[in-house]
Amino acid sequence: MIYNNDMKNLNKKIVKILRKNNKTISFMESCTGGYLANEITNVSGSSNVLKVSLVTYSNEYKIKFGVAKETINKYTVYSLETAKEMAKKVSDIALSSYGIGVTGELRK
Repeated sequence: MIYNNDMKNLNKKIVKILRKNNKTISFMESCTGGYLANEITNVSGSSNVLKVSLVTYSNEYKIKFGVAKETINKYTVYSLETAKEMAKKVSDIALSSYGIGVTGELRK
């Protein structure tokens, strides 16, 4: 488990590395509801590296932003394949160096 101070330090390192290398990042998040983008935006200078963040909680909007319906149907919305497509599509949309796709389900 990453604790709050560890997470803050990690986010600062991520932003610093991206800025140093003139790289950008974009997110398409589902189950996290924008949490990762929020964590990055809490770091000074993040506006230089974060291009866009989408919260696509519904399958409808994952598909509207380019995730193939066939991928969701074949592998499920919670799959690695879906997350990879989310990452690729948000990176393509934003023209960012890196795309991050997050999906999953809460299990009790």
